[in-house]
Amino acid sequence: MMTFREEYEQKYRLMRSGATIVEGELLLQLVKACQKNPWLKVGGIDFADDPTMESDYPYALERYDDPALLQMFFEHGNWSIRTAVQYQDLIFVNQVNGGDEWWTCKVVNGKLLPFESITFRAVIARGKFREFLERLHRATPEQCQALNY
Repeated sequence: MMTFREEYEQKYRLMRSGATIVEGELLLQLVKACQKNPWLKVGGIDFADDPTMESDYPYALERYDDPALLQMFFEHGNWSIRTAVQYQDLIFVNQVNGGDEWWTCKVVNGKLLPFESITFRAVIARGKFREFLERLHRATPEQCQALNY
């Protein structure tokens, strides 16, 4: 029988095995978009009290192609601010350090369309993660902007 720590490490390794680092133009666009969000921008709200912490939280983007592993990512929790994950045409950026508040953008014709802030633990707790993720993915840009997905 595995210990709690062994189970945790096994699940963590499985979850992380699904991550692919994203660099290049998409990451640059994401950083640029984040400069319009007061919670994520350089010199933003979280860093007002201690601007020296700014360098501890770089922008990072990873892609998950498997929704089950993406769900495990959100279940894991405690991600640092500016941690971002992509699933198909969606990007989620953590905007509360160690929290569960994900600024959501849709990639439309190579550009980012920010449209929502999502708390995934509540969606997961209701057993609606995959359904919700699919609705976000299928939504048109107009539906996203109207928050009608």
